[in-house]
Amino acid sequence: MAAHALASLRFMWRTPMSWGLGAVGVFVGWFGVALAVLALHDDPDRRAHVVASSAALAATLLLLWCLARLLGEDRRGGFALAADSAGPGPGGRIMGRWLGCSAGAALLGVVATLLAGWVARAPMSTSLYLSSAYSVSLLLLAAWTCLLSPVLGPGRAAAAGAALYLMGHLPWGRPPLGQGLAGRVVGALLPRPPLVESPLAAAPASLLAAVGLALLAALVAERVRSTDPMI
Repeated sequence: MAAHALASLRFMWRTPMSWGLGAVGVFVGWFGVALAVLALHDDPDRRAHVVASSAALAATLLLLWCLARLLGEDRRGGFALAADSAGPGPGGRIMGRWLGCSAGAALLGVVATLLAGWVARAPMSTSLYLSSAYSVSLLLLAAWTCLLSPVLGPGRAAAAGAALYLMGHLPWGRPPLGQGLAGRVVGALLPRPPLVESPLAAAPASLLAAVGLALLAALVAERVRSTDPMI
């Protein structure tokens, strides 16, 4: 698992896509603050929120692209087949891809947040606090993509992950969507942005859901491999 995680992290930081999306995240954050949207110049916390959310969007796009690319190569290439036979198996490979891509995307989000916060003069502590909260959403998004990949294929799984990410922006647990416990459970299972009033309030439940879905994805990969060794 560690070997696949390190390989995924190395790929993310060597591909030009990482630097391009990171630059886009910095530019969008700075541009949003420069336009003084919602009187941002008078509210440092809102500047921090714009900076962190812009960096998180770049990290999300990078995560989905890298997972689709790496899982697709695993599915088509012979190296993954040989590695699965001699190493931790397809379940360990999936866990490695999940962990490595999530860590790489979260690291990109932190770097982009620091640069955008410095350029836009947003409070660094608040920006990094929000960026850490977004990292939990990346773990959950990666887990869903890995879980759906054996069934839908890597590209469609990444598209489904993007759809789940958009669904996570809906007000689950609040009127009119699923008030009470049911709404909070659905919200915890969806990759969603942190709450403005308490960014890390939902982090424990989302982190638990991410780990559970990643383990389920590993189990599904093991079961599918027994019927189709090229997945």
